[in-house]
Amino acid sequence: MRFVQLEEKLKKEFFPVLLVEGDDAFLREKAVETVCASLNVAMPELNITVLREPSVTELVACASGFPFLSEKRVVVARGLANAGTGKTVHSKENAPLLRYSQNPLESTCLILCDDSQSGCFDGVKAEKIDCSKPDLSFCVKWINDFAASCGASVANGAAALLAEFCLRDMSRISSETKKLVSFGEITRELVQQHVTKDVEYAVFDLSDAISEKNAAKSIEIIQALLNGGEDAVKIIITLYNFYRRMFYAATGDCGTEELSRLFNVKPYAMKRAAQTASRYTPAQLKQALELAARAEKDLRDFSINDRETVRALVLNLLCV
Repeated sequence: MRFVQLEEKLKKEFFPVLLVEGDDAFLREKAVETVCASLNVAMPELNITVLREPSVTELVACASGFPFLSEKRVVVARGLANAGTGKTVHSKENAPLLRYSQNPLESTCLILCDDSQSGCFDGVKAEKIDCSKPDLSFCVKWINDFAASCGASVANGAAALLAEFCLRDMSRISSETKKLVSFGEITRELVQQHVTKDVEYAVFDLSDAISEKNAAKSIEIIQALLNGGEDAVKIIITLYNFYRRMFYAATGDCGTEELSRLFNVKPYAMKRAAQTASRYTPAQLKQALELAARAEKDLRDFSINDRETVRALVLNLLCV
């Protein structure tokens, strides 16, 4: 199930084993909180247990215990001790967890959190909670609801702009919204003045400016990124990845949805790439990729001024 479905599902059904996965840390944490709140656990200090990277033996033993003066208890596992070793529940050492998940205690809600996205719980029989980055409508509603709870208002379009600046990362959206509500009203102007664009979002704008041969805007964007403390290598790699997506959007036979799955990005990112790619020939995109790859290699191999390397790359891309 998607995170947005969780609250309604919990009203209708009890899940003895849940697997919380996805790349949004804020939603993963909220999922655990929502499950715990729905169970009305008595004496939570005794009946809610959080284990951080436990062994399978420790985890199964804890899940097999009974609640104390409560109808239900909760066991939260944050990863496994052997996560990152390539072992899954199908490994011999992890077999007890697989067996438990096939016949769990009805008095225990076992919540498995794959925070590192290692796949350590793959194969467990569990109801999955997908905590991937939410869509724009969810972010806008959350911002509006949070602002209202703080006695603040949100101007038309401001919530969507804030969500886009943060690339719909709820951890960052939460942090930025908590700061902005102190102004009483969140406006588009306020977002533009006080919220730094996520580097990938800024690269969308940068790539557009470069493709339009707008040198002044391109330099302004890259200067803002550098002055904001963004790592030069990260900027170059993000640029390279964006031009790579553009190249495949321009030359491949796949649609936006399929390409977004192949590159593990949201459809919006591929849509932006395709739009910008339409201003180039495949040969120009290949040349741009080579320029970005060379700049990244120069930064890693030589002790040179990283800020100047980034600026030089932007100027070279303007000439493509």
